[in-house]
Amino acid sequence: MPKCSDCETLYSTIKCLDCENYYCLNCSNEHQRQHLLDLIDHKINWTINQLEKQLYNDLNIKYQRIIKSAYRWIDDLKINLDKTLKIIENMVKQRYDQMKIDINIYINNYIKRFESLRINVRHLKRTTTDNNDYNIKRLATIQSNLYEQFQNYTINFDLNYLTIDFTKYFNINEKFYQNNLQLITKYKEIDNKIQSSYTININSIIQYMCSSCLDLFIFITDLNYSKLIEYRTNMNSCSPLHTIDFPKHQICDIWWSKQLDNLLILTSKSVHKYDKYYRKITLMIKNDNINIWYQITTNRLGIFILCDNNLIEYYDYNNYQMKPYEQFINDKNIKLIHNIKGQEQLLALLIFETTDYWRFEIYSDKERLHTIKLDEFFRPPISFCGNEQDGWILPDIDKKRLIYITNNGEINDVQLLYEPNNVTILDDFTLVISTNKGRLVFYDNKRN
Repeated sequence: MPKCSDCETLYSTIKCLDCENYYCLNCSNEHQRQHLLDLIDHKINWTINQLEKQLYNDLNIKYQRIIKSAYRWIDDLKINLDKTLKIIENMVKQRYDQMKIDINIYINNYIKRFESLRINVRHLKRTTTDNNDYNIKRLATIQSNLYEQFQNYTINFDLNYLTIDFTKYFNINEKFYQNNLQLITKYKEIDNKIQSSYTININSIIQYMCSSCLDLFIFITDLNYSKLIEYRTNMNSCSPLHTIDFPKHQICDIWWSKQLDNLLILTSKSVHKYDKYYRKITLMIKNDNINIWYQITTNRLGIFILCDNNLIEYYDYNNYQMKPYEQFINDKNIKLIHNIKGQEQLLALLIFETTDYWRFEIYSDKERLHTIKLDEFFRPPISFCGNEQDGWILPDIDKKRLIYITNNGEINDVQLLYEPNNVTILDDFTLVISTNKGRLVFYDNKRN
């Protein structure tokens, strides 16, 4: 009887059908897990290679179809339409060039997300913990959901025959839009109250919280100590994975940047990045001005830091050069910018006005898209979070509810049974809410 390929025991009874090696009962389960992780890794690599090919093929086919349609319309006319044809070709070409830019941004965004997921898969391969089977299933679900989201991208590019002044023959009405991916978190509801899946007691004040794939980063404080801890979520559990060695009294905020694939740790005078895969901390930006930093976020455009004087500093990803985000400097109605959060190309702000009312604003590259007035009884949380490309989730402490604000400015809410003070979403759509009493409440998305 052949020896086990891992532990070399003589009692090897199982042959792996994938690699045809022999394993004992003790080693076979872990070996099979490694094959499953290899399969997910392979699927992610295949998906990354297919992203650009899939959308560009669709784009080119529709582009050629439009050009052929334009020529058919020209042939039907009884006068010379060379000039009009040139206008049509230029319009289609300009739109095509713009499509390529938009699609390239979309593809790069998903490549970054798949690469980040791949790192987490390979990280789990090196980690031996209980309930690894459940986390493998969650990683596979994330890969499947990401690819499904990517395929929801719609290219709708049409020419419609109409009469207009500049040619007196026909007009081109082209439409190109990206489907608003419906990633609003839908959870099990009972009497308009969402039902939690499980609850974990941290037994300390949860000051800051953010998520990375299946992991949580939590900065907890108590009377005698404070800690920045990485937690690994699992099936009905959440356990400490690693305590990050950083001067705790200096931490002002934490934020997981999907663009940098690192945890950003903010102090009043510096930004550090933490690589969770190698557990390494590096100084990234040093504050050389008089402003005191106290919040940080990122989006596709760069890094945004909120200062104590309601100034927002912007740093690009190329050389981390600071540029003032001047949109808010001259707004005399602002008493306090309480919180900022970024996602995709958007930036959201929770603002306390001089009239003692709260408002929520959504910006895209310094252009204000929407302003939402909150009611007079709103009490702000420690923080809120973005829900991918679809909107924002804002806890309301006094009314024990979550306020959901879409990127179109629509607002809804759902009741809770406790006071929420912070919220984040894992990559498998698990909603995580922290309470004032040091608890983490988890809600599994019912689609999963």
